[in-house]
Amino acid sequence: CENFAGNFQSLNLTAGCQNQSITLTHLGDEILTPGSALSFVLMADSTGILPDDILQISANPTFFFDPATMVLNQVYFVAPLAAPGSPGNPNWSTGCIDVGFFASVQWVPTPTVNFSVSNPEVCEGDCLTFNVIFTGTPPFNLTYDVGGGPLQVQTFTDITGTLDVCPPFGPPTGAGPMSAVSLNDQNCV
Repeated sequence: CENFAGNFQSLNLTAGCQNQSITLTHLGDEILTPGSALSFVLMADSTGILPDDILQISANPTFFFDPATMVLNQVYFVAPLAAPGSPGNPNWSTGCIDVGFFASVQWVPTPTVNFSVSNPEVCEGDCLTFNVIFTGTPPFNLTYDVGGGPLQVQTFTDITGTLDVCPPFGPPTGAGPMSAVSLNDQNCV
């Protein structure tokens, strides 16, 4: 048996957002004996025991964040695996298994924003100052809507900041909606 799992293009850390998949590039340099196939494994520890410590196994090098078995911001490890069996379904009872070098991957949370204001009442011609608190990694680009007017965009370089909202002159009076339309941080949208 001369199985060789091949190599990834890079072993460096690849980060992805929790709502996105991470795909690594395999060089296609595997060598497989007849009846063997290439699979890919995701593990929490690169020194884990096969197959017991595998979190996910796949026929291709694409993996998704699974909140039932994984934690955001933790580094995980992906390796190519050549073994008898079909892609994504190796026969573990054989001794002809080759595991390639592990590449590291990490899923990060999508950013959030929270608005607060000490006194939400404003008179015509005045402005409100909202405190904004973000989760994620600066800088943050926030697109927001005030009362159905044109969308506004503001960049924040810290996890806290202020946002001045000046309602237009004239009717209507009463409560007016303000909402985040989109938010991205250094890593995610």
